This record gives sequence, C-alpha cells and structure tokens, in this order.
Amino acid sequence: MAEKKTLKQMLKFILVSLLASAIQLVSVNVLFSTWLQGVVAGALLATENQTLRNLAPTVAMACAGMLQMIVLFPLEKFVLLKEKKG
Repeated sequence: MAEKKTLKQMLKFILVSLLASAIQLVSVNVLFSTWLQGVVAGALLATENQTLRNLAPTVAMACAGMLQMIVLFPLEKFVLLKEKKG
C-alpha cells in the first residue's frame, strides 16, 4: 500500500535535491576550471613570446576565475540565496 506524502515531505525532498544539484554543479565547475587553467597555461607557455610565457599562470587563473564567477553568481543569487518575499 502506497503511503501519501505530505506537502512538507515533498518540499523537504525538493530542497535536498536542489542542494545536492548545487553541490554537484560547484564540484563540476571547480574541476572544469582547474582543467581549463592547465590548458590555457600550457598553450601560453608553448609560445615564443616571453611576455606571454611570464603571464601564463596569471592569465590562466583569470580565465578560470571568470568562468567560476559566471557560473556561481547566478546560482548563488537566484537559487541558493534567494530573498524571501513578504
């Protein structure tokens, strides 16, 4: 016999699912930006230009940081830290 789920149980399930999805998105974002940082730094280190070679770690960190900001800002603003109305 299937038991009826109350509204409170369903909301709790949705909240836990949303939190798990947010944690998963953050983890994937960190892994991808770390990989991207290595790719960008490797590409810049392979050039003949000494200035680009010196700036490679800084440019790579800036690219990874920008990617994380683009993904995490909307997540925090509209999903995790959404202001309650009323």
